[in-house]
Amino acid sequence: RLVHGELAVKRENLALVKCASRPPPVREPESADTQARPLLAAELTFLRQATDAPVQLHLGDTYVQGRRGVVQSWAEGCRFYRLAAEQGNATAQSRIGTCYAWGLGMALDLPTAARYSRLAAEQGKADAQFDYGHLLESGKGGVKRDLAEAVRWY
Repeated sequence: RLVHGELAVKRENLALVKCASRPPPVREPESADTQARPLLAAELTFLRQATDAPVQLHLGDTYVQGRRGVVQSWAEGCRFYRLAAEQGNATAQSRIGTCYAWGLGMALDLPTAARYSRLAAEQGKADAQFDYGHLLESGKGGVKRDLAEAVRWY
């Protein structure tokens, strides 16, 4: 039997990991040489044609953050996250889930956010487990409200 206090304690503890009131930042450290030098047009064209998930994930981050001389664009970043997510990349699944959940670069779509969050959560991504647990707790995103299952994902 689920005790309401257990759910509150788990959520409170995880609030330190992720703030539910805003989308998480997508920042990764860069070396000093890559921060200074913008991508050349030929490099960007080459990267945009890449089909492997790690490159697509990195390119998504580059667009979302607007770094290395690339114009910041949630729409372009989320497009690359989706490509990497469709290949099973858990980090990309978590990030595209966030894009759908917050309507960043695309229309708000909670059922799709729940699907990608669950895929990433099942691969052990802590932020996606929190997101999916939150959707289960709230009953949003086309997910049936299930507090016991929410506690499991938290």
